[in-house]
Amino acid sequence: MKKKSFTIPFKSNFFKEQDPFHLVIVFFIIFFGTAIFFSIPTFYDYKKYNQKIENTINDEFKIKIHNIEGISFRFIPSPHLLIKKANLKINENEKNILSELKNIKVFISILDLYKEDRFNIKRINISKANIYFNELSLKNFIYNLKKNIVNNILIKKSTLFFKNKKNEIVLISKIKNLNYRIDFNNNKKILSIDGNIFDSDYEYKYVIDYQNPNVQNTSFELKNPNLLIENKLVENYNSLPFAQEGIMDIQFLNQKNIIKYNIDKNNIFFRNKDLNNSSFDIDGAVNFKPFHFDLVINLKKIDLINIENLIYKIYLNKILKYENLSGSTIINFENIENKVMNKGFIKLKFEGSKLHRVSETFYLKDFAVVEVSDYEYLENIDQILQMKVKVNILDKNKFNRFLFNYKKNKITDDNIYFIYQYNADSGHSFISKVSNKGFGNNSEFYKFKNVQQLKNLLKDDNVFNLD
Repeated sequence: MKKKSFTIPFKSNFFKEQDPFHLVIVFFIIFFGTAIFFSIPTFYDYKKYNQKIENTINDEFKIKIHNIEGISFRFIPSPHLLIKKANLKINENEKNILSELKNIKVFISILDLYKEDRFNIKRINISKANIYFNELSLKNFIYNLKKNIVNNILIKKSTLFFKNKKNEIVLISKIKNLNYRIDFNNNKKILSIDGNIFDSDYEYKYVIDYQNPNVQNTSFELKNPNLLIENKLVENYNSLPFAQEGIMDIQFLNQKNIIKYNIDKNNIFFRNKDLNNSSFDIDGAVNFKPFHFDLVINLKKIDLINIENLIYKIYLNKILKYENLSGSTIINFENIENKVMNKGFIKLKFEGSKLHRVSETFYLKDFAVVEVSDYEYLENIDQILQMKVKVNILDKNKFNRFLFNYKKNKITDDNIYFIYQYNADSGHSFISKVSNKGFGNNSEFYKFKNVQQLKNLLKDDNVFNLD
């Protein structure tokens, strides 16, 4: 049987055939009926619904919003309840509130307001909030993150604070956008943050795939310096004691590496996954009670340009405050891509809310050790690094042959001193007069581009001024 085509059940000139008065009445009823329907929420006495709204929010978001004040209804940008003021906790066991929220937007279906028992919330928008975490509230949030099914919550233009046991603020992070939600289409829980910490923009993402709920995937990308960390943490619920193992993919200074680690109570122990194929290694441990870290980073291959970039980043960050951050880090340069300077290391220490440079040491093959001190970047249009350099001569014969093969005994001292400048924009280097007595007040500098030009400069007795 041939299927009949669909036809419109009325003629195209339907409205022409009707009495105009009847049409006016119909449109009048439709218009004002709709207006009255959408206007009813504005006449609600929302004080009667405070408990209903609180219960619904707390059930759907697994948080504790209480002391709600000043509820009103808004149409734009879409139907929502505007809560003028409310207090926020993650769990009832917290003594202090997490935040005093203002102008919270609770997006709903207008039809749900007519239900007597409860209504469904599409999402919550929070903006310009100060959110104060402490150890307990952070634990509660992590539990919420791992275990609870939550609705969609958005936080914009806000600030996160973390307080220690003394109620002191030790960490601050500006939040541009925070999105905490369940992706029901893909069966995943997602927390994404676009923010700023230590004056550097970052992006953070946390994902749990409910097909493998014991696996947590996170990524952290820091814009300056350029750092990307992707992490996979696997929890073994059947092991005694409870075990956690992770794999971390790190991209830093154009280097990539995969690090394995184990979590044992309050400690994290790092070890490299593949020593043969890795570009850098991380060894050491982080203790959380009390917080302290001792880490050694071994960069297996690096050039002088990237070393200078690293020194520049350290210089920029030394003025920041690192409250209650305690620990030490050694960055080893195992293979520097240079004919003369083949290896070195930088020691850093976090103490007293400050980043301290303990030492910067580099090796000129096997005949000298270069110690760097008092480096700074000059206030100039160009990026000019200036540092004081002390050279400890280990083998005088080899050192003299390297610089002055025609005068093998020109240098008889154990140490020489000079001031070195490097222009990162032009690639030119500058050296002051070389002395065996100390740095002195050197104001005259000599330009060179490479080692051969430096050797030619040092032939001049005015430059190489030894007593």
